[in-house]
Amino acid sequence: MVSAAVTYKTVDHTIQQFIGTYGDRGYGRFYYYAGAETHSRWQGNNVEVVSNSEGISVIHNGKKELFYWDHITQFGTLAVVLMRQ
Repeated sequence: MVSAAVTYKTVDHTIQQFIGTYGDRGYGRFYYYAGAETHSRWQGNNVEVVSNSEGISVIHNGKKELFYWDHITQFGTLAVVLMRQ
């Protein structure tokens, strides 16, 4: 199972989190490169996460931030972290 989590502060300063998951659903496959397996799109209230060959884009309230694959770090077989600066 691969998960993507987006945590952000709203206009009224509350913390919100969006989590999307992707996995084999019991077919016994294991993923060595989580990013390559998560090419998809997840949507929630005012947030969208798009993973494709370019990288992972986070669109929040119409503002898009693209994290290229060389700015994404994988931890184990399940988690990727989007790095900024």
